[in-house]
Amino acid sequence: MPTELRPDTLIAQRRHVRTLPLPDGGLTLYAADESTAYVMNPSAAVVWTMLASGTTRAAIVEELVDRVGDQPDLPGDVEHILEDMHRAGLLSIAVADDVG
Repeated sequence: MPTELRPDTLIAQRRHVRTLPLPDGGLTLYAADESTAYVMNPSAAVVWTMLASGTTRAAIVEELVDRVGDQPDLPGDVEHILEDMHRAGLLSIAVADDVG
C-alpha cells in the first residue's frame, strides 16, 4: 500500500525525472527509467517546482494560498495533484517524525 500523503509527509521529486517546459506554463515530465512522459498543467507545474527541494502538502497549500488567495477547493486540488504524481511514481516520500 502506498505511503499516505498526510499534511506533514515530506515529499520531493524523484531524481530520475527530466523536466521540459511547455509554452502554456505547464511541464512535460519524462521518467527515463520507464520511458514515460507526463504532461502537467500550469497548476501542477507549480506544485512540481515546489517539490524540487522537498516540502510538505501543508507547505504547498500555504504557498499557493499566498499566490492565488484562499480558495475552498485548493487543499483538495493539491491533494489530488500529489496523489496522481505519487501513483505515477514521480515522488519520493518520507514521513516526518511525530513531535511530542
